Amino acid sequence: MLTAVRSIWGKWACLIGYLAFLTIATLVTISADKVYAEAGERSSEASAEQNQGRMLLIAVPGLSFQEWNEAELSRYPHLRQLVREGATGAMNIRTPVRGVEDVYASIGLGAPMEAGASLQAYHVQEWVQFGKEQGFAGELLARRTGLAMSELEVVVPDIVDWPALQNDTAHRLGDMLLQAGVPVYAFGNRDRGWPDQLAPDAAKLGRHAPLLLINRDGAASGDVSARTNALDPGRPFGLRTNYEALLHQLQHLPSPSLALVELGDLDRLYDARSLYQTEQFHMLKHTILQEMDAFVGQLINRNGSGAQYPFLLLFSPSVHADAYRSYNRMAPITLWRPDNGSGGSALLTSATTRRAAVVSMYDIAPTLLAELHLQKPPTMIGAVMHAQPKENALEEAAQTVELMRKIYELRPPLLYSFVSYEITVLLGLLVIVVFPSAWRARMPAWLWQTVGGALLLSLLAAPVVLLVMGWAAHLPGEGLGALFVTGTAALAVAAVMTGNLGRASGKQNVQNCSGSVQAAGWLGAAGAAAILLDGLTGAEAMKHSVLGYDAMVGARYYGIGNEFMGVLVGSALLATAAAAQYWAPARGRRRSVLAVLSLAAFLIILFYLAAPSGGTNAGGALTAATAFAILYTRLFTRLWEGKRAMVRLIGIAAAAGLSGLLLLWGLNAWLPMDAASQSHIGKAMELVEGGRLDLIAAMVYRKLSMNVHLIGVSSWSKVLIASLLVMIVLLIKPRGVFHRWQHAVPDLMHGFIAIVAGAVTALLVNDSGIVSAATMIVYVAVPMLLLRLHELSASNQEKASDYSAKASHSS
Repeated sequence: MLTAVRSIWGKWACLIGYLAFLTIATLVTISADKVYAEAGERSSEASAEQNQGRMLLIAVPGLSFQEWNEAELSRYPHLRQLVREGATGAMNIRTPVRGVEDVYASIGLGAPMEAGASLQAYHVQEWVQFGKEQGFAGELLARRTGLAMSELEVVVPDIVDWPALQNDTAHRLGDMLLQAGVPVYAFGNRDRGWPDQLAPDAAKLGRHAPLLLINRDGAASGDVSARTNALDPGRPFGLRTNYEALLHQLQHLPSPSLALVELGDLDRLYDARSLYQTEQFHMLKHTILQEMDAFVGQLINRNGSGAQYPFLLLFSPSVHADAYRSYNRMAPITLWRPDNGSGGSALLTSATTRRAAVVSMYDIAPTLLAELHLQKPPTMIGAVMHAQPKENALEEAAQTVELMRKIYELRPPLLYSFVSYEITVLLGLLVIVVFPSAWRARMPAWLWQTVGGALLLSLLAAPVVLLVMGWAAHLPGEGLGALFVTGTAALAVAAVMTGNLGRASGKQNVQNCSGSVQAAGWLGAAGAAAILLDGLTGAEAMKHSVLGYDAMVGARYYGIGNEFMGVLVGSALLATAAAAQYWAPARGRRRSVLAVLSLAAFLIILFYLAAPSGGTNAGGALTAATAFAILYTRLFTRLWEGKRAMVRLIGIAAAAGLSGLLLLWGLNAWLPMDAASQSHIGKAMELVEGGRLDLIAAMVYRKLSMNVHLIGVSSWSKVLIASLLVMIVLLIKPRGVFHRWQHAVPDLMHGFIAIVAGAVTALLVNDSGIVSAATMIVYVAVPMLLLRLHELSASNQEKASDYSAKASHSS
């Protein structure tokens, strides 16, 4: 009886400990940190007291960091003053469909939005025609919404066709301000011509700025008609901004209020650039910026009663074509307050990005609401912007943008080349090892095994080098490309030499297989350690790595991206399986030590992926929990043996996934982090707790749609297909190889199974799971090809090692 109890305990103890530790650690974290979380909330509330008054937004379409830098602004004293006394940053303005109208609408909604170029604003007295209806814009809107004509000034008659209106849970900035009794005003436009008749030509209009402010009925105050422009035959399209009229209207606004002014001159100039000589173009550009400088100067000048506007936010909703073509796609944004004049310059940041000098366009609406002491609705995905004091802030922001621009420019050619190389190596060596050829028989076995091994190991070395390149991102693009090639080659050669040393020392036998596979394990350990070390120290390398995430794209700003997440989990699994296979003959104490070390490493990685101040990757945490549990069970317990082994493994994977969810909930809900610093995972869990399942469903649908889209267009899907093809072919040709490997290298096969399970999980639970699955599955395809190369080498040399002897006996 005692023996039976001990046997049962031996099977379940390690697994129970693994799962129980996650649960207990989460509960302890909850209990210990709840007090600090409450203290953080009180501190946040205490710091919310701010001056109320008139708030002004100045939108300058076409403005970029090619103009917003120290060298250029030295010619414009008031703009320079604005930057030196305010907080400056680079704003992500990327939308699903490129267009300034989508940027304005997305800012107002606080979430991604497709508006459509035809959704224009009009003055109530402008004559418009929509389909079969025509009339004054105000009359059309009043007819369609039931609003009183006397209450309207700026209207969007086509508002009823706006898709977001069909979602009653969507709270726009305009709706929030309307409910709070704060009037909103929109002035200016980007029109391409003066209306020569009562009805303006819709093709020449640029009236999208009010989409930022209008309420669900499509109404706001202000004036976006031709009266905000002035005729000037020397300007593009014969128009210039009428700054005198704008200043006159701004002087009579109530307090509190929010006004948006769109300055369209720079946008008009770049739209017609091809029609101008270079000297004339630059002269006009200088004149336009001078006029804008004078306008800003009149707004921020101090008088006896203080500045005219206690809150002024200047931003660009779109960069001009020259900047866009040179990958300079982050838009400048500066927040100015009169009481910061003596405080010096600062950098803008927010909890959305957690990066100095980088914010998102979705942060604008929450910042405006916070200024008015209004609570942000759950549909807004941004966070409040705040300033970090910094000397030479504009120079720092420009350097940050230049670094992002360089990495963004380098990413496509470098990654496409690497992906093509990766697919070529995998499929090329698959053909070599599967189909015999005369030239292969004539070549020395050690030669093509060494060359093939180096090529395969370079695929595992490349992610490590790409990570290290993040620390050298200040180098020129050509230098980074050379560093990638030479670094990958050097690391692969070093790995081959390590494998050859293992073969020469006689430490490769039936249990520990080929030295090249062990070298792959060492590369996996090095990659996992490097990624984890970087992640735990601020992820500076990942932020600037070609394989990392990009603030210019805006899918992720902090934590660990899905590319490196796949590398981290896959490399950790391969390293553990290779170590277990290497120590396979030493069953006993060494095995126990490896079990403890593996458990510790798995838990550290899992906590890092789940923590809101760490990797912040929910899909990665679930992937790691599932894959780690499967590998630990197969390596260090016997639960995978006997009857119903598959059922038990599925149950273990499900239990691990649930434990991962519990860990995510605990870390993101109860760690001492106020609402302003909440991660995107914490915000999602807050929606679940609040019963907003409709928003969660929309989020899930958006992520699934992204995954389906990436499967069709991403180059990583080709890597995944190539890796799967390698695995399938090697398991069926030559016949019996799977059975041989199961008996010869069982621990390595356990690792392969866990990695495949992790890749499947990543594909299912990540919005870009195809990326993480592709980077992870390579850690199966490469070792399998290395195993087959080792078998062929041993066979050709007629010096079959114990490995091949046992493999032949098993078959």
